[in-house]
Amino acid sequence: MNLTDSRRSGTQILSVVPSGLVSMNTVPLTSDQLALGRSIDKYERLYFGTFPFSIQGLYCSTIEELYGIAGGAVRANITYFMYEDCFGQLDFDVFLSFCKEFPTFMSSISEVSFHGRASQFYELAAVADIHNIVDLELYGASTFTMAQAMPNLEHLYLNFQGRHPAGIECLPKSLKSLVIDECGDPIGIELPPLLERLVCLESYGDIWQTYPESLQYLKFQETYFTFEMCVFPDQLHELSFWDCGIQSLNTIRWPQHLKILDFRENPLYTLIGAALPDSIEVLKILSCSISSLDGVVFPRMLRTLDLYDNEISSFDGASFPPHLEVIKVLEQQVQTWSKGPFPDTLRVLELQTLEDPKSLIIPFGLETLILVLPESFNGSYCDFMLPSSLQALSIYGGCSTEFEWNLPNLQIFHIEPFRGFVLIPNSVTNVAISSQDASLFQDLVIPANVENLELTYPVNTYPRLKSVQNYKYG
Repeated sequence: MNLTDSRRSGTQILSVVPSGLVSMNTVPLTSDQLALGRSIDKYERLYFGTFPFSIQGLYCSTIEELYGIAGGAVRANITYFMYEDCFGQLDFDVFLSFCKEFPTFMSSISEVSFHGRASQFYELAAVADIHNIVDLELYGASTFTMAQAMPNLEHLYLNFQGRHPAGIECLPKSLKSLVIDECGDPIGIELPPLLERLVCLESYGDIWQTYPESLQYLKFQETYFTFEMCVFPDQLHELSFWDCGIQSLNTIRWPQHLKILDFRENPLYTLIGAALPDSIEVLKILSCSISSLDGVVFPRMLRTLDLYDNEISSFDGASFPPHLEVIKVLEQQVQTWSKGPFPDTLRVLELQTLEDPKSLIIPFGLETLILVLPESFNGSYCDFMLPSSLQALSIYGGCSTEFEWNLPNLQIFHIEPFRGFVLIPNSVTNVAISSQDASLFQDLVIPANVENLELTYPVNTYPRLKSVQNYKYG
């Protein structure tokens, strides 16, 4: 079946027909039908702002096109419209004049986003119907109030540029997400009763002590508040503290049904004595200067433990919970991990070490292994005791020899950078290999099942792959 008709259109429509294809209609559309379809489709999700190109699946329109659509000269079925000028780079008067001439333009669109200066928004609200704004992002919002009715508002971002709020009350019940940025005394903002997501960034002063029971996600970043008096709702799903100066986990009253706890760049130094709720399934302690896991009591229901960029040198004394599935300990030099008490339930292990990895006892059943080896390691990958259950393997550093990996379930195979020769397992579909040894690539055999291939080699040295004809391009 040949679906290429160069005599009719000069364009290749489809060169490969999927084997499972049942039927296809190849009747060509007329030029008028194509033009009308393009006209209507491209205006379905519309963007007018500082970027001179389409973003996030939105068509970037000109002011002339807006006039054409609003005046009926251009047919369009707009379901979403975004105005974006956060830093005053556009001539707002041009858009304001358009809205004065067509004040109901936005009211005919089911979802509208406005990202701009608060002063611009006030001018817009005075001349146009803003009832369908569902997403509002304002800079310079210190004078913002809810005098403008937006009954459909779902997402609100307010940047106060270090100033205090003017007493924001009566936020609509439709509001689901609220982001407060660079605010003095956020307590001056009344939280709506059905709020689900709250983020507070780079703020200071007094903070809320109680929160809506509907809240599911709460994040503080670069906010140096005192959290001892805060009462978080028990049904809160995810709680994050990024760079908040917190020195102890014992000063916070934890929600009893919390699932995800994310601590980053806080000077904790130790996790000993932290009475975290057993309901936590994902615990992230990143860049918090933790040096030991000895004596730490982890939540009983913990599934994922991420300790990226700490100072852990040993797993001695660690007692991991029985249901743990993921351990991530990258960006720190673990010297002794051969005695790591890894649970049998472990499925993902990401580890950086100074110890000889030949002594590693990898749990049976592990599916993903990311291993960062010391620069001094001169052993071979063939010395590793890798479980046959592995589906994804990434090794950084070290050297290889020609040997069978005996990993029948392996799908992802990443080795970079390394020395020596590598034999790629036949089962893999995703391969990434990096080496400064150009000769390695001259005899590299790519298995027939590979669908994604990435090779990194020295500049000006293009490899000749022996079995490149077996590679599936796509």
